[in-house]
Amino acid sequence: MTRTLFIVFCISLVLFTGTAFLIRAELAYAGVSPLFQNAQGQPDAQYFNSVVTLHRIMGYLSVILLGTIMANAARIGGAPLARIVMALGLLTSLAIGGVVMMASIQITSPSDHSVGWKLYPTLSTGPSSLLDHAVLSLGGNNLFFLIQMVKLLPLLAAASLYWGAYLMLSTLPKMRETAYIGFALTVITCLFVAQELLDTGVISMATPFLVLSIPLLVLCAIQMYFTRKPWLGMLAFGALVTSIGQWLLMGLRDVGYLVGTSVEVASQYTFPLGLAWFALPAVILFHTPTRLPRFAELFLAGTIVAAFWKWAGPLVTLGIQGLPTGYFDYPDAFADKQWDVTAYGLIFAATYAVILLTLLWMRKSD
Repeated sequence: MTRTLFIVFCISLVLFTGTAFLIRAELAYAGVSPLFQNAQGQPDAQYFNSVVTLHRIMGYLSVILLGTIMANAARIGGAPLARIVMALGLLTSLAIGGVVMMASIQITSPSDHSVGWKLYPTLSTGPSSLLDHAVLSLGGNNLFFLIQMVKLLPLLAAASLYWGAYLMLSTLPKMRETAYIGFALTVITCLFVAQELLDTGVISMATPFLVLSIPLLVLCAIQMYFTRKPWLGMLAFGALVTSIGQWLLMGLRDVGYLVGTSVEVASQYTFPLGLAWFALPAVILFHTPTRLPRFAELFLAGTIVAAFWKWAGPLVTLGIQGLPTGYFDYPDAFADKQWDVTAYGLIFAATYAVILLTLLWMRKSD
């Protein structure tokens, strides 16, 4: 189960990274590159939006799978509720994968019911994919369904990630009840924030989820006093950074015009993905501690923060300047910052990959 989960997680992570590369390669320069032009040399906005949507879905799916991997690690450590969280994570992942597959398999013609594989179907006047037909047969609207699903994915990703974190904590001595408390708090918070998330987007999640981030940080800090486990320090660092990031987002939330700008993209990578940047190294360290000295592990965590901020900072600046999301062409005035986002994004990806490879290599050398 552990190996299968990890392979599926790696596949989703590759799709997440690959689509991110396509998006940033396009946005690095003003104008529309050949990557997103149709056969007639015209800008293909639908293709670009399809790549962006797939990127977001794969990002949240990766976080859901990561939370499931954390629950599996906690299950091996004897955590209660771990099997339930794993089942929820696997069912959610299968449902998301099924929707993506149905949206990708296209009916060739109304009279011909054979199907063909096409990841980004072209514009059509009638239903073209299996998802179109399935949703329309139930009296729904495919576009509305996809929009609502993508809007709810951050909630599912955050729930899976926090469940995994609290379950890992529950494997420590005298912390078994943490699993039940974390599970209940996560469910209550998700129910509380769901409607607001659908109305205003991912920025609205910052304040309510401090209810989960701060207790996680406090519990990690307390346990670090009694037991010096490397994964615990990494998780505590992640909880601290996520809490600070959420607090900063709270200050931006009242500025209504920032919703729908690149600030929302930065908030997506800060929360709920922010904790994931540290949860993945933490679950690696949970399985097998490395031979790295303690200061080196803290240095690696600090490096993640520094590289991430250099990447996300220009996104926030662009959003404050009014750059909306979902557009692959933009005025020349934004070109320099867009290039900064692309360059620092590549640096962050490379830095993060080196950190993960270092932890895996040191683990194998034990």
